[in-house]
Amino acid sequence: MATLRDPKTTRLQTSLLRSLSLKLAAAPLSKLAALCGCILLASCDGSSKGIGNPDTTAAMDEITLLTNGGNMRAKFEQPDSAEPIDLRTISAPTAREKSDDQLLLSEQARILPFPDMWHFKDLLPNAELFCDEPSNNKFAEIAEKLGGFNKTTSIRIIQDATAPRFYNGFEVDFFKRLRTPEVDNSGAGGGVTIQRPDVVGRTASKAFYLSDTYGLIAVDFSAGPLNNPMTSCSLPLPGTPKNFVVTDSHLFVMINDFKTLSSAILQFDITQPGMTFVDALLFEYEDIIDARLFNDTLTLFTKTYEVDKEAEKRADEIILNGKQDDSLSQSPAGGANIDSSRGFGGININGIQIPYIHRTVIDHQLRILNTKPNLELAYTEVFLPGGELDPNETEIKDIEKTRVWTNFNSFLSASGEYLVVTEKVNERHFDFYERLRRSRCTNYQSEQIPYRYCSTNWQRVENPDYVEPPASGVISCAGSLWDCLQVQLPSVAKYIYVPDGETCHDTFRYKYTCLSYESVEYDVPRYRHEDYTNFHVFRFEGGKFIRLDNKLASLEGKQINVSEKPFRINGTVQKHDHINFSNDILYVIANENRVEQFSLNTLSIVGNSAIFVDNLPLQSEKRYSNLSAVFAKESIYLADGSFANSAMNTISLADPLAPAIDNVIKIPTQLEQLVFDSDTLIGVGRSSVNNGTQQYQTFGTLTGFSPLGEEVSSLILGSDYRFYSSSVNWDDQVLTVDKNLSRVLIPYSVRTPLLGDEAEPQQNRVTLAEYDAGKFTELATLNLPQVPNRTLSIDENSAFSFSNEFIHLLYNDADWKTRALFNGSLPEGIYYSRKFPVHVQAKTLPGDYHFKLIDSPESASGELLDELKVSRAKSNICTQERYLFDRDRVMVVKEKEGTYISHEDCPTDRSQAEVTFTGYRITAEKFTPIEDQDELALLYKQANWNLVCLTDLNNNSGKLIKAEEINQDDAIRCYTYTRYNEIVNQKVDEETTPPQQQ
Repeated sequence: MATLRDPKTTRLQTSLLRSLSLKLAAAPLSKLAALCGCILLASCDGSSKGIGNPDTTAAMDEITLLTNGGNMRAKFEQPDSAEPIDLRTISAPTAREKSDDQLLLSEQARILPFPDMWHFKDLLPNAELFCDEPSNNKFAEIAEKLGGFNKTTSIRIIQDATAPRFYNGFEVDFFKRLRTPEVDNSGAGGGVTIQRPDVVGRTASKAFYLSDTYGLIAVDFSAGPLNNPMTSCSLPLPGTPKNFVVTDSHLFVMINDFKTLSSAILQFDITQPGMTFVDALLFEYEDIIDARLFNDTLTLFTKTYEVDKEAEKRADEIILNGKQDDSLSQSPAGGANIDSSRGFGGININGIQIPYIHRTVIDHQLRILNTKPNLELAYTEVFLPGGELDPNETEIKDIEKTRVWTNFNSFLSASGEYLVVTEKVNERHFDFYERLRRSRCTNYQSEQIPYRYCSTNWQRVENPDYVEPPASGVISCAGSLWDCLQVQLPSVAKYIYVPDGETCHDTFRYKYTCLSYESVEYDVPRYRHEDYTNFHVFRFEGGKFIRLDNKLASLEGKQINVSEKPFRINGTVQKHDHINFSNDILYVIANENRVEQFSLNTLSIVGNSAIFVDNLPLQSEKRYSNLSAVFAKESIYLADGSFANSAMNTISLADPLAPAIDNVIKIPTQLEQLVFDSDTLIGVGRSSVNNGTQQYQTFGTLTGFSPLGEEVSSLILGSDYRFYSSSVNWDDQVLTVDKNLSRVLIPYSVRTPLLGDEAEPQQNRVTLAEYDAGKFTELATLNLPQVPNRTLSIDENSAFSFSNEFIHLLYNDADWKTRALFNGSLPEGIYYSRKFPVHVQAKTLPGDYHFKLIDSPESASGELLDELKVSRAKSNICTQERYLFDRDRVMVVKEKEGTYISHEDCPTDRSQAEVTFTGYRITAEKFTPIEDQDELALLYKQANWNLVCLTDLNNNSGKLIKAEEINQDDAIRCYTYTRYNEIVNQKVDEETTPPQQQ
């Protein structure tokens, strides 16, 4: 049965719906009815209505929602055992109009066209940090094609905490979860200079950062990092910027549009101060999923889609208008290769629900781009999926037939001088029949859908190193096998492939539609599946790519079998870094038998020829759910990411053609990333322990291992706090390892201090540590206003830290210190006063809530009138710490310090947990403390009601509506949010339970 989450969780989901009502603030108060900010649950004469425990079944009692323009009668579900509460009556506030400019700061219309973005930035507190509007027409054109600009600097308009939301019925389908689009990672390399895209990069004298909040920023440290490094203005980028690569003269940003249907490469000249837009290439209906830069040649790996053009057009209107259309949020029609990175009901673009645009994955493409002298497409390799997914087989010959499907991993692997695209192959073999009752398709139609693609012609030419083998096809080796391979292997492959023009192809794909079903008892076929990985290997030679032949020789004893076996291995490759080319050996970690076993496959590639050498089973248990791998010259290190502990495997490469497991140890930490440098293996992870007081503590670990895989030392991160978190655990580009200085920089955050009255509730940190032969020495741990997304080590005494709103210089001056080079701190929300031409900016800091009173009724800019900081709670065991605005008051709610140690101490009804209130009244010039705790307690109680009011109890697909859309004769019914959830849960269960089970 489908069931909604608890009110705390569901409240987050419905915040999207609440944001759609923000334009109410712009309407005259005479029209706003109940949403004018003076909403009270009281009768017209001021008498109170009792509200008790909202979770109990209750009778209905009539209430009046007091408004500036009149009274709204409503029914309220009142619990049986209600104790009356006195509700204050405040006169209606003075009406004040809001301008459209002010509303641009809200969560509505988050997507702005060019040049509206530059008008919007002038409304922000830090408008001076942005670049001027680009004058390049092509930049404006590409911005339009990518869907405009995302207001990543959005500042939400904070609503009155006691204001109800009005719906024209029960909104019962907002429980649908939206899956996050996949994030693809990719590999590093050696040999030629191979660069993996990231959101940070550097040249000899400049660093570059792609901020989620501000866009592209440059830091010039040409005068020396300690001699006043300068930051450029921030350049907002259109679409959804993914990452970039940087050369000495140019920077290339990979960008997908908001719908992830099209993508582009933007080129910037970085030889002058700042960044100058140069050129761009657009790829329509292609989504960039990975990329690599080989010297000056850029390779892109993309998905190509077939798209419902009408649905896309409607989605564009929704994005630009900032309005949701639930009628368009439908699940996709059946068919092969439906992309699974989008949710069932559509995608969410920063608060706007975009309906599912029917898109079918047509193919994957490898695009090769020259970056010098100009950015241009050199050639394209198209990878078509193989086989057709037909669930409607009805004939025995089809059922028992072996079938093959192929698709492609969403990452590139690159190292040495090779680029590898991996193709997943699944072979289905019939095993036996099992008698079951099932629904079966009895009639279906097969439709051929034509489409066209253009790709490079690969001309097959003879490998210049080829030597005709003996007639037997077997080359015998005497003496050293390795020496024999070095001599004989380059001559094995007969062909290579070189680009030779381009051809467009007209082809088709199948679409199956079932026309009728039957439910019968019949023999259901059972299958066994075999998985393989095909390799498409490209060699970067002489500044260009050639493609290796898809044939693989094999080694049998000391004989090279020059066969024509396909270039593939058993099993599937899960991650980009499970493939590595080193010293003419290609090592591949594959997952065999559907997650039950991993193996290390050893192949050798010399020049343009490849041979399969060895297969080493790694584990027979179901382990390595999160396998980390690092390849060194003489060893391979593997660690699984099991939660309680990790198994560290050291594989010896003493004989590179026959790797062997050398050592296996268990360590009490969860290793999630490995890095090797000369004589030190670095393991990064986390651990959890019981500290003996019913509290579990998590902390970070930085572990040093010897080249034999033996633990030498550990550095514990965040041991003074209860909870530790770092994106290093899921983003392998966050950790900075400076191998020249033998130094590590690791960013993380901690919260809930274990000891000390002076400790902040939360701290954002970066720890600098040196390593030597596995031993770590902590140099410094520095606190920052935001947890860094990336760090860069510059020299022995300096480094940079990058977060969404800040760039800091980390420097050593007797001891390590920090200095903000770029301070783009923005308020997270703005509350506009209902009485005075002022607003309050709210910001959550690690130790405080910071409120600023600004003399401006419209934009986020204006004169600072007053400010205050309210300390945050040390812990939140049983209740949620937060701030609330109501009419012209602001209040911070905190758990009473020292009352609770563990969740077991919490009352059954957590709304009864002991809290403290700190409140202030908002006036025209300053904040005035509120001493009356009863007044604040009432505000808190009304906020917890979180009222939902409906005009139609029979409508199960209700939408958020404006108060002025309600007729005075409508029968309005109001519920606490808890009770509203109960009713919606019941309706969802009724709709999803099969009739025979009711």
